Amino acid sequence: TVSADRSIKLWDLRAQKTTVSIDSNHGNVVSACCFTSNGHFLCTASWDKTLKLWDLQAGGFRSHGGTPLQGGHEGSVSACCLAAADANLLVSASYDGTVALWDLSSLSQTLVLKGHSDWVTDVSVSADRKLVASSSKVHKYFH
Repeated sequence: TVSADRSIKLWDLRAQKTTVSIDSNHGNVVSACCFTSNGHFLCTASWDKTLKLWDLQAGGFRSHGGTPLQGGHEGSVSACCLAAADANLLVSASYDGTVALWDLSSLSQTLVLKGHSDWVTDVSVSADRKLVASSSKVHKYFH
């Protein structure tokens, strides 16, 4: 889980307690997180406009933190999703109205999708990696 207090907590579901608590060193609220399918890596998204990749298997994150992804959004990052079949594909959503695709092997942004007129609040990748779904905040005023 991630939090407005900028922490990351890993929970042991069998023991029903937190086993690891990490200071994310993000500069603002940590808004979302997602695991690779093998649980080796964790990605965090933040309102500080960045994403970080955490190598949980190697354990080095305890001493040097997460690895920032190169590039970035112009607005707060609201969501992230790792493709189930390919740990190298990450998709993120931002309050700047964009969806971004990332190559985790190079830790860089590869494509920015523009089509929303407002905050992109969530994102998901289809199992075959052919489709990305995103949702957006829409301003509607009712009287």
